Amino acid sequence: MILMTVMFVAPELGLPELMDANGRTCIYYAYSLIVLWCFCIDGILQLMFGRFARGRVSDAVSFLLIPALAVTAAVTGTVKKTYAAPGLEPNGAVVCLTNIIRDNPDETWTIVSANDEMRMGEDHGFHYETDTFLRNMEEKGSSGEILIPTKNVFFFIEKIPIDYTEPYEDSGQKVSAKGAAQQLPVKTGIEMYKGRKRWIEMSRMYYWAKQFQSLYPNEMKVYYETDDFICYRVAQNEYSLFNFAIDYRYNTANDKKE
Repeated sequence: MILMTVMFVAPELGLPELMDANGRTCIYYAYSLIVLWCFCIDGILQLMFGRFARGRVSDAVSFLLIPALAVTAAVTGTVKKTYAAPGLEPNGAVVCLTNIIRDNPDETWTIVSANDEMRMGEDHGFHYETDTFLRNMEEKGSSGEILIPTKNVFFFIEKIPIDYTEPYEDSGQKVSAKGAAQQLPVKTGIEMYKGRKRWIEMSRMYYWAKQFQSLYPNEMKVYYETDDFICYRVAQNEYSLFNFAIDYRYNTANDKKE
């Protein structure tokens, strides 16, 4: 608990933050705290009654604390309420990734998607961030070079972007040219995939995919599609890779500014 406490308050103490306090450390801290309380209560019981009640009697008293605490929590209304969280990943993405892992040999494919698929597929294939892909496109355009050295490259695009914990005024809208025309969000980490920012990112990816497919219709095919999600697969020769940096009308690459 001392270690968990130090990790939890590390930013306030000016120490390196080894684990995100709000997103990760607090979860383990909360569970550990419950265990510590149980030890403390059991220790108090042993001090009070251990001399008189030993063996099975002592164990029975401790065991009875479980229903007693459960009833107390229910009566006082301290039971954890159901938390309704918005979707963090489309169901189509989960199904699609499962199919990719099943149908393709390990380390022969790369997924270009938002962050969530990275951990799910890291033991089988490679991952390229959507935001990184778009920013590289922004910098390089059709005069640059974006190479992904695997046999198959899959592009995950949400036709109706999820909010990812941050609803906004037009939540649930489809990707559009209006969204693609917006500037890329000036954010870092997972922030660029929340709310309206995710709509912009997915809109740009959608129109990039349409443009790339028009250039290479035989190589870029729809691999999986639902009403709100689509995945494209590009099969490429590993000795002659595709350059994914193209002018798709909505990037502001140097060759467009001239």
